[in-house]
Amino acid sequence: MMSGIDLFLAKSLSLKIKNNLDSNTQQKLKMKLFKKYGYSIKQSIVDFSKFNDELLEFLKSDTLKFEKYCFSEILDVEDIKKKSVIIAIKDELLIKQVLEMIGDIESRSVLEQVAKKPLSVPEILEICKLSKTSGYRKINNLNRNGYLVRTGFELTSKKRAVDKYTMFWEKITIEMKEGTYIVKIKISKKIFNSSSVIQTIYKSGI
Repeated sequence: MMSGIDLFLAKSLSLKIKNNLDSNTQQKLKMKLFKKYGYSIKQSIVDFSKFNDELLEFLKSDTLKFEKYCFSEILDVEDIKKKSVIIAIKDELLIKQVLEMIGDIESRSVLEQVAKKPLSVPEILEICKLSKTSGYRKINNLNRNGYLVRTGFELTSKKRAVDKYTMFWEKITIEMKEGTYIVKIKISKKIFNSSSVIQTIYKSGI
């Protein structure tokens, strides 16, 4: 199962990586990833060990240091407990994305309902009173950006397996201080450590 956190980070982390690599290295890395895996740099974030393997050729022993630096430009890991992790989002692009997602009434309704208990897409559409066209678009967008994660499946009356979804975070706090938004999210340690980014740059997790 693909980690929601990797999808959540993909756009911002890939931009940080591109901005911190010289243009020559960036172009060579893009070509290697595409030829070997058919990935762009952004796509490789969700399979980060492959990105790491290719970057090693260019940065050698500085690879891990570079990856941790780019990661720290996006998130601060503030509090690590036995079962959960609290992280503060630093990247303005990611903060804007979160605010826009929560500011959208239909997307927020989906997140509120799956936060209560895992739901299948048909259940989400029914409970949130969304049309199929609008509902599938919202759910696909939430999936694509990592806000929803699959928790398993259930069998319908016709014995067809249907995926069930929940949010990847357990809690979110948003405040404004001196005109700046501060966004913090609480994530289960199990889900956080399932991230291919975390597994690669922190080896055994945090």
